[in-house]
Amino acid sequence: GRMLPFFMASVYAWRGDADLAFEWLERAYRQRDPPIVLLQADYAWSQLRSDPRYKALLRKMHFPD
Repeated sequence: GRMLPFFMASVYAWRGDADLAFEWLERAYRQRDPPIVLLQADYAWSQLRSDPRYKALLRKMHFPD
């Protein structure tokens, strides 16, 4: 079955593993994984929102940061 990149990204975000979280998040973006639109509402990302990669991806997705 197809991996669920946004789900995997969120799991790593919960665990505080920023590098793997952003690696999977980038994959979710490239694959246009539908749940990525929930990024700003997903509590798992609360501790990583200050990471510059978070704001960079929001800009790339044309979301307000």
